[in-house]
Amino acid sequence: MDEADWLVLESTYGDKDHGNIADRGKRLLEIVLETLERGGNVIIPSFAIGRTQELLYELNPYAETGKLKGVKCFVDSPMAVSATEIYSRHPECFDEETINLFKSGDSPLEFPGIQYARSRDESKAINDLREPHIIISASGMCTGGRILHHLVQNIEHKNNTLLFVGYQADGTIGRRLLDGAKSIKIMDKQVNVRAKVESLDAFSAHAGKSEILGWLRAFKKFPTLVFLNHGEPYATNALADAIQNEFGGKVIIPKIGQSFRLD
Repeated sequence: MDEADWLVLESTYGDKDHGNIADRGKRLLEIVLETLERGGNVIIPSFAIGRTQELLYELNPYAETGKLKGVKCFVDSPMAVSATEIYSRHPECFDEETINLFKSGDSPLEFPGIQYARSRDESKAINDLREPHIIISASGMCTGGRILHHLVQNIEHKNNTLLFVGYQADGTIGRRLLDGAKSIKIMDKQVNVRAKVESLDAFSAHAGKSEILGWLRAFKKFPTLVFLNHGEPYATNALADAIQNEFGGKVIIPKIGQSFRLD
């Protein structure tokens, strides 16, 4: 974009930048291997569409080359399973690197150890597995879905790792766990948090502060008004300050119920 009269702009990460996206697969492997070495499971709350498939893409080369040999990876979410099937049916929609993988006969969403759990019985059977494993399940902020069952089963054990790979909104179970809650109520059951809690925000689909400012620099004429939304107060205010300092533009942070007339 190089021109706009008014701009509505998200501010989810308006106060910080992400880790290096190029290194996210390597860091993911490190966390998985550290957990497996302790004899624990890796539990990953993940959005069913997009995020789950990105995780599988990053795990694929390590599973294919034997670095995750013998390790089972479960995708336990009916929506994520269906979405992954759609992704696999349309390789023409991917970038050149991924298309070349498909052409070589390597589907980036299939690898040794991967198992898709669609039915309730398949999901429950995961709890009986005694060998260390990986579980990717929705919802991404732990607000519902099968991930809640896996949290109850796993977060009381110190050898396990709970890995967040996306934004956790204020007030969600995911946010409370990320903020260091020692005990939490899940499905009417109070559980103690003994598992290691990690965060890998390089998987986030939201732009970091520097990315947002870089995008704004493309405007030949800066918008008359910038409305900031989709962010918690500290992030939104930080981005508003950065925009005003660099561009001198007028920034408005709307309040709930507030309306504006654009002339």
